[in-house]
Order: sequence, then C-alpha cells, then structure tokens
Amino acid sequence: MNQKIIHFNSMEELKDKIERQVSELENKIELHSKLIGDKIREGEKDNSEELS
Repeated sequence: MNQKIIHFNSMEELKDKIERQVSELENKIELHSKLIGDKIREGEKDNSEELS
C-alpha cells in the first residue's frame, strides 16, 4: 500500500479534503451499483426469455 504523509495548515483544509474524498467514493459506489444493477437486470431478462 502506498503511504504518504499530507500536511494541512488548518482543520478546515483537512475537513475539506476528507469531504472531497468521501464524495468521490460515493460517486464510485453509485456508478458501480448502477453497473451491477444493469448486469443483474440483463441476466434476469435473458433468463425470462429462455423460459418462454
């Protein structure tokens, strides 16, 4: 794991950095969730066509 030390001049800078990182993670989670949901729906669609 890549480790680095980041220095902040204030608690506000630290807070802003953490909030940006959380926001980026939330966006990645949302994107991956959507992609997984699409794959699941495609699989369900294929299965229902096979049963017809």
